[in-house]
Amino acid sequence: MKSLGEFFQEEFDTLKENITDPIERFRARHAVYENQRTLEAIAALKNNDLEKFGKLMKASHMSLCEDYDVIGIELDTLAELAWTVEGCISSRMTGASFGGSSVSIVKNSAIKGFKKIVK
Repeated sequence: MKSLGEFFQEEFDTLKENITDPIERFRARHAVYENQRTLEAIAALKNNDLEKFGKLMKASHMSLCEDYDVIGIELDTLAELAWTVEGCISSRMTGASFGGSSVSIVKNSAIKGFKKIVK
């Protein structure tokens, strides 16, 4: 393989112990799993499956925090608040760390309540 993007999750999980540095292993896992999530997200959108897309979005956020060690208390707070709002399909950080933002998918009927809580 020439890049992590060529691995599927199962292949990576079988070979991950070859990455001896735990930080590098977690970051590599994020890259491999994120590529897989992206492919699944494309399929979910093509199938109009926003629920699955939302779960993948949240998993992406969690992986950024846990595997890639992106720390941004403000962005984490925005996403975590968004997840509590009924009608919010999902939310995640983007850009991260310095000057990042959050992206949320919210049902039209929930926008007013979402703004009230997340604002």
